Amino acid sequence: MQHLTYTINELDNKYMLPKNLSSYVKKEDIMIFDIETTGLSHTFHHCILIGFIVYEHQHFVAHQLFCDTRHEEAQILNAFINIANKKSMLISYNGHSFDIPFLNSRLNHHKIQYKILKEKNFDLLRLVRTQKETLHLADLKLKSLEKYLGINRKDTISGRESVHLYKYYEKSGDKDAKHKILLHNKEDIIYLLKCINIIDDISRKTINHFIPTPILINKLSYNEEDNQQTTIDNPVEPITIGYLSSSKILNDSINIDVVIISDFIKNITKEQNLNNKLYKNINNLFHHDFKYYGHSENIIWDKKDGILTLSLPIFTVYTKYETLHFVDVDEIDSNLINHTNFNELPMQIRMSYLVYTTTQKCSSKKDISIELMMHKTDYIHKQNVAHIVSTMLMGLAL
Repeated sequence: MQHLTYTINELDNKYMLPKNLSSYVKKEDIMIFDIETTGLSHTFHHCILIGFIVYEHQHFVAHQLFCDTRHEEAQILNAFINIANKKSMLISYNGHSFDIPFLNSRLNHHKIQYKILKEKNFDLLRLVRTQKETLHLADLKLKSLEKYLGINRKDTISGRESVHLYKYYEKSGDKDAKHKILLHNKEDIIYLLKCINIIDDISRKTINHFIPTPILINKLSYNEEDNQQTTIDNPVEPITIGYLSSSKILNDSINIDVVIISDFIKNITKEQNLNNKLYKNINNLFHHDFKYYGHSENIIWDKKDGILTLSLPIFTVYTKYETLHFVDVDEIDSNLINHTNFNELPMQIRMSYLVYTTTQKCSSKKDISIELMMHKTDYIHKQNVAHIVSTMLMGLAL
């Protein structure tokens, strides 16, 4: 196995992520990645090259993990997940449909106990697909997006040609074939980093549906004498315990699914800012399946599937063009959410419990009889949902 690195000199330390992305994540916390394989079947074929870009030492650095033979696959998989595990957001192009399922299958094949979560991945292709007509793209290939942005490649091969070149390289050791494979992958990840700038041409509401939403737990101190939790004065980075998977309004409740990171407990127990009692409580909470039934809220943890499901009461406010759905904190056990009277909360805190907005856009035809056409759009306030989930989990643990 070879681990190759290149500093991307054209992107200096002043490079900023697109505004519509930087509001969700810092550049230190992202990983742009792409894989090369010996074919399309994750059962019969191998991953032979993983390219990724991370921000380190004040620069964007491209890494390539290359198999001299396909039998080195497990080595590059282990090297990749050791770094990917430390990042809160992965960025790919068609990663949901190809890269992640392929990698997870190969991890399972080698009995490597790790799963890459799709919920952690921002798949730019899924966003661009919704904007194809608006952007006047001929097709959805990455090279077409590059052309739209005025990016010109040096490499001339396709992914299919890369497969044939690798087979030839394995037999011959031809350095030119290896160079072409590496160049193709390297330009894929470098230009994908540049292509994410396109999201500043797309509305925040549209992007919101595709951006990963981590569930964060702030590190707390625990006072055993009065059984109260207090935040540390100068907390370090919060711990990511999982990612929002889905949420849906059903009658008078919101149903939320969260995918929990399998080894987040290990990450928590390595930290020194938490009291031992809190270690034990969080460990106990997720060590076995559990069901919590409150007055109006339900919380269910399925350890096997790694899914945490919450059903929370909501109340609805109707305005002229919008319907606003708030989590009804007055109906939730006060041990889970400290505030018990919604109307007495400051406006900023009240708005943090807004989880869904349905907007009715009104347009009219100017003819003899005016016809009103209502266009319904739903907007989930994902960051609010994530904050509510983390607050309730800490309430359960303590």
